[in-house]
Amino acid sequence: GYALARSGSKLAFWILIIALIFRALPHSVLVTGYLPLFINSAEILRPFLGDAAPTLYGQPLAVIAVLVAINQPFTIWMLRSFFHNIPADLDEAARVDGCSHVAALRHVYLPLALPAVIASLMFAFLTSWNEFIFALILTQNVAAQTLPIVISGFVMDFTTSFSFVNAAG
Repeated sequence: GYALARSGSKLAFWILIIALIFRALPHSVLVTGYLPLFINSAEILRPFLGDAAPTLYGQPLAVIAVLVAINQPFTIWMLRSFFHNIPADLDEAARVDGCSHVAALRHVYLPLALPAVIASLMFAFLTSWNEFIFALILTQNVAAQTLPIVISGFVMDFTTSFSFVNAAG
C-alpha cells in the first residue's frame, strides 16, 4: 500500500486496477483456479523438492493461500488510501534527516498508519475467520478444519442439542 501510494507510475495504477478486478471476481472463481494447483502440487514441486514434495490439497497452507488471495486486494486498496492521505512532506523530511525509504516507512509512516494497519488486519482476520466454503472444500482431515466447519459439524451431528454449538461458539 505504501509503495503504491508513493509511486506515481502507470504500473502502480495498473497493479491497483488488477487488484480491484481480483476483488470483484466471485470467490469461487479463485478457488477453481487454485484447486488444480493444490491437487497436483506434488507433481509441480517434485523437480524442486524431489520425492518429498507435498500435496497441498487438504493442508492448512492451501486454505491460508486462498484466504490471502481473497483478502489481499482489499487490504492493498485500504492501506494505499491511508498512506496516500499522509503528507509526502514527511517522507522528504525523513530523507533530509538521513533515512532511507525503508527507514522512513518504519520510523515515520508505520507509527502514523498504525490504526489503518490494525483496521486492515482486523478486517482480513474476520473475513478469513468467517470463511466457510473454502475451508470446507480445501480441508479433508479434521485437524486442518477451521472453527466454522467444526461448529457446522456439531449442528449436523447433534441437531437436537444446541448446547455443543453454544459451547463451541
